[in-house]
Amino acid sequence: MSPGILSLLGLARRQEVLDAQDRATAQKQHAAAIEVRLSASQLDAEKWKWKNEQLAAELKTIAKERDRWKNKAGERNKLDAKLERLTQAEQNVTLARGHLLAMETKLDVIEGALNVLDRRTRHQDEEPADPSSDRE
Repeated sequence: MSPGILSLLGLARRQEVLDAQDRATAQKQHAAAIEVRLSASQLDAEKWKWKNEQLAAELKTIAKERDRWKNKAGERNKLDAKLERLTQAEQNVTLARGHLLAMETKLDVIEGALNVLDRRTRHQDEEPADPSSDRE
């Protein structure tokens, strides 16, 4: 029988059937290999998703830590500024104390001079006036 008549009847030659079976087997093997690769890729994708979630959580923790240190740095800067102002105030107090000590010393000198003058004037008021001393 010719191939045209067999194909009309829905039949095929034995060699064509064997070739088709071989191609089908090869395609099945190829499909199985693709399924294995697909499964491996899915497992790999799951692994990377898990790794991504883990890194995202770690990133969140690191961001919180960074913010905490930023706040501490801000507080440190404020404390440094306060310390600078305190140091300046201490220097001003020391300078003011020096000025006060100098003023106190000057006032002591003036007080001493006033006491001397006061004693002299009281001493002169207590002595009787000598008429002979006026002639000189």
